[in-house]
Amino acid sequence: MKIIGDNSLVSWIKYPFLICAAIFCISSVWIGSLAIIHILAEKQDSMMYISEKLYTVNDKTYDILQVQYPFSNMVFTVTDSREAIVLALLNMLTLSFSLIWASKIINEFSADHIFTDKVVRNFKVLSFGLIIFGFITLLVDLIMETNQFDITPPSLSIGIGITLLVMKEIFVQGSQLKEQADLTI
Repeated sequence: MKIIGDNSLVSWIKYPFLICAAIFCISSVWIGSLAIIHILAEKQDSMMYISEKLYTVNDKTYDILQVQYPFSNMVFTVTDSREAIVLALLNMLTLSFSLIWASKIINEFSADHIFTDKVVRNFKVLSFGLIIFGFITLLVDLIMETNQFDITPPSLSIGIGITLLVMKEIFVQGSQLKEQADLTI
């Protein structure tokens, strides 16, 4: 079985990936809107899909916000503070952005358009977007949370973005070689 092209592994994976990406993005809009309403409403307890709970771990009490995903039993849980909610929403936005652009790349690969300008452009947007989201997350984390600082999500986003930039350059060179080969024929 081929990996890339018509009737390949990528063409079979394309539709389930698109469905999962779409469901995640729609659920993220749902969760994001409820979390933003919670922030703006100043801890309104009457919302149907939002619950607040107190957890005690090692003699430390945490105020937890839980938002239920639509049509499932899954729950989005975050520490109930503006900083934590904003960082969680920013991370969901980063993941949604990544899924959308990755699905565009998978769609091109399944159509056997590997070394094209469109694939190079999609890799460029995805890589720079991840780097920008990483730095925005880093800045928000530095500005809003002065007592707790976690560098893991922004560094992961920036690292993946830099790796995709290297892959983009490989696809640029492959595109140039394909162009030269097409001209010599």
